[in-house]
Amino acid sequence: MGYIMGGLIQALILGFVCDRIVSGKGYPRNENHGFLWGFLLSVIGVIVCACKPAYPVLTNNQNQYSSQKREQASSADALLKYKQLLDSGVLTQEEFDRKKEELLR
Repeated sequence: MGYIMGGLIQALILGFVCDRIVSGKGYPRNENHGFLWGFLLSVIGVIVCACKPAYPVLTNNQNQYSSQKREQASSADALLKYKQLLDSGVLTQEEFDRKKEELLR
């Protein structure tokens, strides 16, 4: 009985240690499985948690990149609409070329 209690206490301690390691790397509560790693895998769980990379955080540059991608997509959509208007005869080639030039700047 003593071995079982000792093993359970060790598993609990390592579970909490792994939970703290993963929390310290910035993982949100719903993605922090450190306790399970430590509790179920013991020392191997500690090694896995220690080797996990830090949780990715969006930087300003990544946000700017996302907004640039959205702008490009909206420009492409607008260009397709103008092309349809050109094909249907609503716009002249000159008007289409002017709009295309504006969108591609």
